[in-house]
Amino acid sequence: MAKRALSNFWTAAIVQPHVESTLNNVSVARMLINKPQTERIFCRVFNCNTLPKNILRGVSVAVITPLSDESDNYYRGQARADGLQQLQSAGAPHCSKDFSRQEKQQACTLQDTTVRINSTKPLKQKKNTHAADMLSSSETKGAFTLADKIKYLKLKNLLNDKQEIEPEVYPQFANLLYEYKDIFAHSAKDITECNVMECELLLEDNVKLVWSRPYRFSDDIRKVVDEQLDKLLEAGVIAQSDGSQFASSIIIVKKRDGSAKFCSDMQKLSSVSKPLYHELFLLEDIIKIITRNKAGKLSLIDLCSAYHQIKVSDKSSYQTTFVTPHRGAYRYLRLPQGHRQSPYYMCLVLNKLLKNEIGNFLIIYLDDLLACSEKFKKHLQHLRVIFERF
Repeated sequence: MAKRALSNFWTAAIVQPHVESTLNNVSVARMLINKPQTERIFCRVFNCNTLPKNILRGVSVAVITPLSDESDNYYRGQARADGLQQLQSAGAPHCSKDFSRQEKQQACTLQDTTVRINSTKPLKQKKNTHAADMLSSSETKGAFTLADKIKYLKLKNLLNDKQEIEPEVYPQFANLLYEYKDIFAHSAKDITECNVMECELLLEDNVKLVWSRPYRFSDDIRKVVDEQLDKLLEAGVIAQSDGSQFASSIIIVKKRDGSAKFCSDMQKLSSVSKPLYHELFLLEDIIKIITRNKAGKLSLIDLCSAYHQIKVSDKSSYQTTFVTPHRGAYRYLRLPQGHRQSPYYMCLVLNKLLKNEIGNFLIIYLDDLLACSEKFKKHLQHLRVIFERF
């Protein structure tokens, strides 16, 4: 730490996370520190993501605020009596009972901000939430304003100006999205594995083994294949195959936005697999649900790579082996797209996950969810219920 910063406080100071660093998924533990003997201060930095991050030189990750004169004198006496380590283990400065109420308020007040000493509620465990995310969001909850949250949501493309939202409920909607920001995936790396069930791909009795030769690709397509394979490997969707009697070829499909999509041609494998049927909503049922809810607000939720979130068994994984013309063979660890049983398992998982909401105010079609409500306030409650399941 710079000598100029050391000269700004005598004995104690508060280390708090910097807002901009927290928006970049890096946070710092709030703590009370004593004036260091050297020019260094050690603090705990939390990575709020599963990916490694590099903190460049000159990037601000924390704010050091010196205590006021009254609180400085108080903590100086406390440090001599009990030591500052006891205060640091408590997580926030606690006032002595011998002080008057006015002195307590002065001792717990910084020059520009007040330390929160009542944040002792336990963290609520949520599904698919990392411990670092929960700790960071809990410690920095009071550091964010609504403008900071909206800036973060727009940065992550969760909010845009094209959304028609009533001004009086816009802050509530932004707070809801920010509260459940960890369930939104922005790339294949953010896809997590669903723990609802493990899928078993069923073959017909006494079937012949199916095998396909890899298709030939141009050099440009091979680059696309390499990029797709690297993303799927890093996300844990596929793994290198160490030998299988099944093999499917791969194809690259162009999407509407012009991007390329990686798919396996599993027509031969599907032809020897058992057909599993799943029910879909009839048009009459959809109209009835929308009419019963007097739907004035609708939200369409498209699950990101939904099939790649469902785990398949080890035995079924070897059936999904596919071959490439230049990088060998791989197998799926998650449910592949293009298999005849994949839509069945997709609907089965969603029916288990949202069994109380489907048919009430929620309509599902494979990996698409449609929530309907009469008023925006009720609609936010419905969205919260859905987000809680993920």
